[in-house]
Amino acid sequence: MRFPRLLLIPLLALSLAWGIRPAFAADTITVTLQAAPLTLGVGETVLLNGTGFNPRERVGFWATAPDGAVLGGRYVRSNGNGDISFDFQVPAEALGGRWAMTAYGQDSATPAIATFDVVGRPAQSANLIAAASPQSGPRGGTVRFTATGFFEQEVISYWFTGPDGKVYNAVSQEEHANNDGRVDISWNVPANVPKGRWVVTIQGILSVVSRGIVFELT
Repeated sequence: MRFPRLLLIPLLALSLAWGIRPAFAADTITVTLQAAPLTLGVGETVLLNGTGFNPRERVGFWATAPDGAVLGGRYVRSNGNGDISFDFQVPAEALGGRWAMTAYGQDSATPAIATFDVVGRPAQSANLIAAASPQSGPRGGTVRFTATGFFEQEVISYWFTGPDGKVYNAVSQEEHANNDGRVDISWNVPANVPKGRWVVTIQGILSVVSRGIVFELT
């Protein structure tokens, strides 16, 4: 499937309608998502293949750019084996750097993430939309996140998606943007969560502005 165009996806509607939830030890669903090629240029197409979803369930997907902008499109349905396949064309003016693609099953309520690198315009040419500090660090430390573009004093929700495809520490409507529409949150990372590449998604309740921030735990 090719996107005819790219839109800011209302992830709040997805999270509420599809029931995004924190992961528990009892969860047994394992989903995967793989991208090919792993490096591509603007205007080129990356192919995504996923496994482990429920048979014939509706799976939504969205791309997260290096500056935290979240771009989304249509959905696919898994086949009888729970597999999905779709493609994503990198925008002509795409920001260079590490991108993330998230696929989320409506029935299984489980996300999967794949990352790929885009050779595009320099990151320095983009205004701050979202950032993590540090971008890479050990488990057991604290990671701070900044995101902009929300309404003044807007209520926000956020959740962390791990490299194992599970959602950790989902926080619903307990934080606010400041008077400039900026959100600052931090996470004291548990020592026992998986190592690897993570994504925190920050969602404005009224604006439905979404920001996705990729960071790595070592």
